[in-house]
Amino acid sequence: RFSKNEVVVPGDWDASYLFVTLVMPRHEKGAMPPKNKGESLTEKEIRTVAEWIHKGAKIDGEKGKPGPENWHPDRLLKFKDGRVVTEQFGEAPKVKKVEAKWEIWSNKEGKKITARFHGLVKDKVDFELKNGKRMSYPLEQLSAESQARIQGLIDSPVMMSEDD
Repeated sequence: RFSKNEVVVPGDWDASYLFVTLVMPRHEKGAMPPKNKGESLTEKEIRTVAEWIHKGAKIDGEKGKPGPENWHPDRLLKFKDGRVVTEQFGEAPKVKKVEAKWEIWSNKEGKKITARFHGLVKDKVDFELKNGKRMSYPLEQLSAESQARIQGLIDSPVMMSEDD
């Protein structure tokens, strides 16, 4: 827990995997919380985590060495519109949320539904039906054409959004 490249590097919030995963764009692998698994932390909550790490990350009485004052999060951690801004790379681009469009999907038997595609989890397609209900459907039971469209959507950067 308290070593380089570990979850928490006491005194070095910017090198702590915990902190890095909290501020990375939601669509990136490893981002916390994962896409579709809750809301991002607020600016205040992110600052609290960074400050805790900077002060030595005390857990159950064990505490590491605090970071240097010139690396205090209050001096270096900047936000704009709720997103972390870094001097090295400039402001992170905002990702526009794209609402899935209604499409007709078919299964291998030729039955069709009109639904919005919301993702794929463990080979199950997450569809939203016109009545607002969500359903999971096995990918392998969809027609080859529907499977190909889903693969195209998964591979598309348009599928990624900050607010999912």
